[in-house]
Amino acid sequence: MLCITDRGTDPYWNLAAEEYLLCNFTEPVFRLWRNDSSVIVGRNQNAAAEINREFVESRNVAVVRRLTGGGAVFHDLGNVNYTFIDKRIDGEDANAMFRRFTAPIVEALNKLGVAARLEGRNDLTIDGLKFSGNAMCIQGGRVLQHGTLLFSSRVEDISGALLPRPEKYSGRCVQSVRSRVTNISSHLASPMSVEQFIEFL
Repeated sequence: MLCITDRGTDPYWNLAAEEYLLCNFTEPVFRLWRNDSSVIVGRNQNAAAEINREFVESRNVAVVRRLTGGGAVFHDLGNVNYTFIDKRIDGEDANAMFRRFTAPIVEALNKLGVAARLEGRNDLTIDGLKFSGNAMCIQGGRVLQHGTLLFSSRVEDISGALLPRPEKYSGRCVQSVRSRVTNISSHLASPMSVEQFIEFL
């Protein structure tokens, strides 16, 4: 397995790198990466309906579309993203794939004393509060599944950047589901920096 820790924080580059790894490598990949402040919009979403335009423009927040489905998410340097790319297992459905790729993350957090768990189809939670949303795509017999890990993100920026307005926008695009969120750092027995958390993973 290729284990990659990317130090660059350009969201355009990071999302392009994921697609490149999916399309050009055959070995399994595990990747950790972070983005500067950005809104990452799902493949099938109407970006205008998902973002608070005034907020993102006033703070120079990048808006980038990813190749996976799911809802819009806010990234900052307090959020660690992880990616698994591997072969699709015959007969494995989407729920089984999410379980397979979130299990190592849950196990790692449990080792830190954090009671993380997979809840629903693709969310990771602590005490019912979401800290990780996950999405996937399948291409050429390979699966890419990635997720956020809110470690020490600015929750007020998440709320400020993601502001769907369903009364103004309608159509067949996928709308995000807003959840109550928490940072992993709030649940650690001993303090840890985001860099130490990345090294631990």
